[in-house]
Amino acid sequence: MRVCKNCESKMVEGYKMKINTTTLFADMTIAKKGFSEKPTVAVCPICGEISLYIEKIDKVK
Repeated sequence: MRVCKNCESKMVEGYKMKINTTTLFADMTIAKKGFSEKPTVAVCPICGEISLYIEKIDKVK
């Protein structure tokens, strides 16, 4: 369970971030040599704060 750093409410997890541009549709990826993951987003239903996080943290070196 993620807790909002802004208002300390329980955040709703499991969202994905999509980045829209005028010419194409792209996903956001966190990458480094040998590592590439799409972040998961948690959203606070009270204040709208978002939290980006990597679910498969064991791959981070």
